[in-house]
Amino acid sequence: MAVVAIGDIAKQAQGIQLTSQVKLAGFIAKRSLKSTQLVLHLNALEII
Repeated sequence: MAVVAIGDIAKQAQGIQLTSQVKLAGFIAKRSLKSTQLVLHLNALEII
């Protein structure tokens, strides 16, 4: 699933290694009005 992060959360997400475990909070919405693809919009990110 694709993930969208903006601002400070996006900066924090840049430093995450591929094998890291994370706890995510946000909401799922369609990529666009006519799309069937879903995207997770991050509101919070915690590295475990």
